[in-house]
Formats: sequence, C-alpha cells, structure tokens
Amino acid sequence: MPADSAASRPIPQTISLRGGQSLRLSATPGSVLHVAAGRARLHTAPAWLAQSIHQAQHRLAAGDVYRIETAGWIVVESEAGAELTLRQAPARPGRVARLLVRWPVWGLLRRPAGRG
Repeated sequence: MPADSAASRPIPQTISLRGGQSLRLSATPGSVLHVAAGRARLHTAPAWLAQSIHQAQHRLAAGDVYRIETAGWIVVESEAGAELTLRQAPARPGRVARLLVRWPVWGLLRRPAGRG
C-alpha cells in the first residue's frame, strides 16, 4: 500500500464560527488552516522569545491559507462570521517508536526454545 493512501491522509475538519466566537484547537506542525468564507484572526501557539511568552496574531480573509509551523494550542476568532477548514498534519511517531523501527528488538524478547 502506498504511503499516501486515503487511510493515511488526515480528514479535514470544517468549522463554522459566528461573529465574535472563538475556538481553541490543538494543532500539529504542518497543519493547514483555510478560510473558506468570512474573516478570522489566528493566535499562534505561545512560544518563548527573549525570556517572555510571545503569541503572534494573523488576520485572515476569505481564501487565505495559513500553515502552522509549531505544535501547540491555537486560537481562531471570527470577526464577522467565518467558515474554516483545518487539515491536521499526521502526527510523527514518538522517539521510542522510531527507534524500535530502526532497531528491531522483538527477536531478543522471545523466550528461548526448550523453556516452558
């Protein structure tokens, strides 16, 4: 099965916000937020910058696309109603899972033959 099969692709999440509503979402790096209609303001995940917390804000209009660069909680606010689509990037496997794929230890964990 190819790596880019339908099962491995993320399902887009459609979000409808009325004017003044906001939504907090957990996003992975590489996720894409598309504004289909209306206007929205995106607050990126908080990050440390020069010993203080920085959270960038981006105004997005209909047709705009924003690629999320860092993992964390983002906030999307609607200014006058908005239709959004969030396509989450697939999560990367953890460090231990990647190590196990490179170094198969499962053969070492089997019981020796002859022992019950």
